Amino acid sequence: MLILYVALGSALGGVVRYLIISEVSRVFGDAFPWGTLAVNITGSFFLGLIMGVIPAQFLISPAHTFAVFGFCGGLTTFSNFSLQNLILASRRRWQAVAWNIIGSVSLCMIFTLAGYLIGEESLF
Repeated sequence: MLILYVALGSALGGVVRYLIISEVSRVFGDAFPWGTLAVNITGSFFLGLIMGVIPAQFLISPAHTFAVFGFCGGLTTFSNFSLQNLILASRRRWQAVAWNIIGSVSLCMIFTLAGYLIGEESLF
């Protein structure tokens, strides 16, 4: 039954990912993968928030499974992140590769921690 929650959450996360990337790309263009960066930051924040809000005894609940493995798994795009870095590298855009890796990893870690701390404080 938990597989169904993963599938439903992944579907929703994938739709949200598509909407965010489409809108960010429309606004900022596609010279740099801003949409993917935005999605990874957003997904990292939500993951931290969820982990901070849900008490440890509920970590294998349908809601946790839906949110963490489903929605956040469908939302974040590190596979696209890797592909886009390879494309940038094939175009010899080394500075963009470096900034994308540094920005994505650093900001996602910061936003995961921020989400966790906010979530942890909000309920308890």
